[in-house]
Formats: sequence, C-alpha cells, structure tokens
Amino acid sequence: MSLLSDSSLISFCLKGRQRYCRQIYERYKRLVTSIAWKYVKNDETARDITQEAFLKVFKNLEKFKGNSLFKTWLAKIAVNHCLDYVKKQSEMAKEDSLDDPDMFNTQDICEKKTGIQS
Repeated sequence: MSLLSDSSLISFCLKGRQRYCRQIYERYKRLVTSIAWKYVKNDETARDITQEAFLKVFKNLEKFKGNSLFKTWLAKIAVNHCLDYVKKQSEMAKEDSLDDPDMFNTQDICEKKTGIQS
C-alpha cells in the first residue's frame, strides 16, 4: 500500500497516472464494498456496485475540491449509488408485479364483490 496522501494520489490520477488510481481503489475498495453490502446483502452485487461507484469516483475526480476528506466524499458517492440501485430494483419489482397476469385474478375479485360465479 502506498504511503502517499489521498491528495497526492488524486493529483497523480488527474494527470492520467493510472497506477495511482489503482492505489486509491486498493485503499478504499473494502470501505465501498462494505457500504454496498449493507444495502444489498449480496456479495456479488456488492462487488458490482463497488466497481460502478469507483467508475463514478474516477469520472468525477476533478470535482473533488478538498472541502471534506476524500474518504467522506467517496463514501457519499458510494451511498448515493447504492440508494439509486435499491430504488431502481424496487421500481423494477413493482413493474414486474404489475405485469404478472396471475397477480390480479379478476374472476376472483368479481366473485367476491358480486357473489356471482362465472
């Protein structure tokens, strides 16, 4: 593990030095994976979310202004990505349940309301 500070690693990353991006990833991947796991409770999904969160971090690295610790900024991106993922999964589950023809048995509903069997 590198003894360079986060700000030094970030500076090198912004200059296109990929090995320093890898060092940031290695330094914080356990943190991000543990955050993701708390939301999804699945190892494989947590690893996928970790990769996606780091892609967001590196894509937006120039937006880090140093007003907080890098670790805090990175964790916030990870949490927001997890929340987006959970929301998307919830919306997909709702859509799936509405598309399921067995979900609503109209014949049963009519029989209960009218007492008339078809």
